[in-house]
Amino acid sequence: MTVIHNLFSWNNMSTLLCTHQASRFLLLAIAISSMSVSVGHTQELTPPGRPSIVLIPEGSLSGSTPGSSIEEQTARAIEEPSTNEQTVEEQTNAQPIDSSSAQPLTSQATTTEAGGNSDNLLDRIFGYAAEARVTGGTKEVYVTTKEQLKSALAAGGNYVKIDPSLAGSFITLNTGDDLSFGENTTLDGSEAPGFKIVLSPDSDSSSDKIHGILLNRGNGIVHSIHLQGPYQAGTPRGNSASGIFSRTGVGYWIDHVTISGMDDDSIAIGDAERSNTSRMVTVSYAHIYDSIKAIMFVHNGANPQGNPTGYTGAYNHIEGYIADRNPLVDGTQDVHWYNNYVNGTNRSADVGKYYSGGNTTIALFENNFYENQITNSRAFHNPTSSGSWSGIAWLYLNGGNETNGQSVTGPNIVNANSGQGPGAPQIPYTYELLPASEVPRYVRANAGAFTGP
Repeated sequence: MTVIHNLFSWNNMSTLLCTHQASRFLLLAIAISSMSVSVGHTQELTPPGRPSIVLIPEGSLSGSTPGSSIEEQTARAIEEPSTNEQTVEEQTNAQPIDSSSAQPLTSQATTTEAGGNSDNLLDRIFGYAAEARVTGGTKEVYVTTKEQLKSALAAGGNYVKIDPSLAGSFITLNTGDDLSFGENTTLDGSEAPGFKIVLSPDSDSSSDKIHGILLNRGNGIVHSIHLQGPYQAGTPRGNSASGIFSRTGVGYWIDHVTISGMDDDSIAIGDAERSNTSRMVTVSYAHIYDSIKAIMFVHNGANPQGNPTGYTGAYNHIEGYIADRNPLVDGTQDVHWYNNYVNGTNRSADVGKYYSGGNTTIALFENNFYENQITNSRAFHNPTSSGSWSGIAWLYLNGGNETNGQSVTGPNIVNANSGQGPGAPQIPYTYELLPASEVPRYVRANAGAFTGP
């Protein structure tokens, strides 16, 4: 808008104000100059192997002026704590969706080919998903029923939004109702706070299993969605529900999701039996609690054409009765797990070789905070030499990982700069490291659906 400001300098303004028409034109120009201009999303990426790390000084996260940086977001989040989580009673009283009164999908849809995906959302993408240029869908579609949701996601190319009228309500998925994404698709629930997708399999048998969301076609985004499964902490169940599951495809961003009550993986990325398994994925700001398993990153070790598998996990909160996979890293050679908070879980993080045989596993953990594991007094574990685990695994630690006095056990758990083993993964993107002591406060305030930056 510099052109308009120069055109209407105060030297020229007196002349224009001589006529009524000119004054109206001036007011219009001033109004235009105050409008924001939306530009296409671009991102300059750091060349591979040359990461830029921003270290946030300890104690700098309070008293900052609100803005877009990590420390500014933290100050704002702490001053205005999240209230998005519902009690059990509130969840029980949520209203289901009445599909009988809903309008057909075509009457609910609006299309914006160029800007269906929010600039604000894509401006925040980071990690390996940003490296893959993940964009999701562009055709904006509002949905109000389960049938509309399944159809819009499967079609591909859509930016699917949960209609604001569904705030505080839920839909139920039964066996066979998996939400399968087509290529280039976004699912965004941010305009309907409190909305949930409830998984209710026909039985607790694996034969009736539900995968809440299936990502197998590439270039997908899941943002601000709450998935609730049938599992209750401490109650034996089968293997009937998983939250977000991806076997194949390139480029996914799972951001600000809340997942609870799964009796299998809450988030499972990759497949040890496929050479073309999912890669270039970021899992960020997820809140996972009271499920059997949290997050799994697994790969068979064969990178097509030498491409990286590329798994980023950052600012995630894992808590409550989680029996395993906090996270599990197996067969991939470039997992980057940083600024995560894990507390009160039943097991630790496992970096080793279980599914993918003799392939080498390599992971970099930075500035994470682990505390209060229930049955195992360990934070990081490399079980390579025990039981069914085989092959070689290397867990590289950097920065101030906080284990709250818990042990770090197993072979090949070393400092990232030790010079031992094959070497820590070379991270190709810029990222910020919070002091580990600040991670719990920041993550608690910002992780989960309907919250945070």
